Amino acid sequence: MRVNMIAIGGQGDVRPYMALGVRLQQRGHTVKIATHSEFEADVRGLGLSFIEIGGSPRAMLESEAGQRWLESGSNVFEHVRSSKEAVRHLLEDRMRDITKACLGTEAIIYSPMAFQAAHLAERMGIPCFAADPVPQYRTRYFPSPMVGGMGSLSWPINWLSHVLIDQYWWQQMRRSVNQWREESLDLPPIGLLGPAFRRDRAIPMLLCYSPLISPAPRDWPAWHHVTGTWFLDPPADLQPPADLVDFLAAGPPPVSVGFGSMVARDAERLTALVVRALRLAGKRGILLGGWSGLGEQIDGDDMLAVRSAEHRWLFPQVAAVIHHGGAGTTASGIRAGVPSIVTPFFADQPFWARRVYELGVGPSPLPHQKLTPEKLAATIRRATEDKGIRTRAAKLGAAMGAEDGVGRAADVFESYVEKWSGDPVSSSF
Repeated sequence: MRVNMIAIGGQGDVRPYMALGVRLQQRGHTVKIATHSEFEADVRGLGLSFIEIGGSPRAMLESEAGQRWLESGSNVFEHVRSSKEAVRHLLEDRMRDITKACLGTEAIIYSPMAFQAAHLAERMGIPCFAADPVPQYRTRYFPSPMVGGMGSLSWPINWLSHVLIDQYWWQQMRRSVNQWREESLDLPPIGLLGPAFRRDRAIPMLLCYSPLISPAPRDWPAWHHVTGTWFLDPPADLQPPADLVDFLAAGPPPVSVGFGSMVARDAERLTALVVRALRLAGKRGILLGGWSGLGEQIDGDDMLAVRSAEHRWLFPQVAAVIHHGGAGTTASGIRAGVPSIVTPFFADQPFWARRVYELGVGPSPLPHQKLTPEKLAATIRRATEDKGIRTRAAKLGAAMGAEDGVGRAADVFESYVEKWSGDPVSSSF
């Protein structure tokens, strides 16, 4: 079967689709991944076909609007307001690219910000699957991950928080989406409450995180599948940087620090803060630059800056992992079996930070906006010296290591397409 996957976002958003794409191709499917140009080499290097999607998530985060979004933290109202401004440019003029990415395929798997693909699949009469690394569907058992990482409240408030976040986005888009459906796709408009409340079309959802971290609540429908995290296996011929190998061998396990695709407004200040905290805690450090620019202008034999490193290789060798709380990095840190220290920036990151704490595999979260060298140093000491945290982290890591999230997702995908009975409609739109 010809399968097109549409992935929009940073590296942590796109890599899971590469992992599933590889597995589906191994099972005999033909896979194309539509994503941003900065990931073309990675996609093609895995033997997958590539389709370019315009827009740069890094440029968006580096913009003034993007910086305000990152700085919104756990303030849900500020996050919602700033997210609208920040992602507007990612969503504008995207329709042509997503339409191109859907043509000629027999099934579509799409990320949250490529929601237009669901309407195109409906028009084409082919199966489609929403893939999401975050449990965003309404439930009585916990509030929306987008409301600042709060613990469970009363069930009506939990449920309502999901509905309010969903409706905030839908009501802004409802008129333009319905106009496009009627005028370009020859489809009927969607009702007032939007796709999440449609009774005539249930889209299977592949939730690509571990049920050990966030189990599926009992009130979710049968077409929501928590598959396990979609890890991309490191290449068999992986050659880590020689200076990184030497640094690991030169002393006790260091602490890994990296904030992924989070773009720091002041990378030099953030680097100085992290280095000061590590030295106060008496720990060596590996600073992963990523998009944040962390690690520039450091000195001393106790610190090493590298742009990036394969998490599956590096994390099991460190004393603890400090990160931003992205879904993928959270899963990688837990799977490594070492303590996690989460300093969330925004969006769903406080939710994952709270789960790390509730599972007992890391100390309480340190919001990025409130970081100080002293607070971070104290948290590093707690994470690395607390025997209970280390024991629980090792146990949960071993359990996650036994999961096969991409295999489970591939099974679910194939079970649906085998039973698909939709009548294809002309795709000449």
